[in-house]
Amino acid sequence: GKMVSKPNYIKVTPVLFGDADGDGVVNQADTLLVLKQVVGLENKHNVGTEEFQRTDVNRNRVIEVGDALFIAQYNVGLRDVWFGLSG
Repeated sequence: GKMVSKPNYIKVTPVLFGDADGDGVVNQADTLLVLKQVVGLENKHNVGTEEFQRTDVNRNRVIEVGDALFIAQYNVGLRDVWFGLSG
């Protein structure tokens, strides 16, 4: 068959783990947002959404202090982009 190309037909966006606020960078604002979600000052992202996937960096299917800790450690260079230990 003939190959058909449809530019821009499928948009693939890589998930930026740790980007809880969705602004395209991982920084302490993300740590703060997760902590606010944990204590109830902000609504938590719904399970199954891309926002949840970005925020649940330790992949235990719950948004909790561990995620904030992982993001904070990433921000100071203790974890790599996949949230494994650096070094």
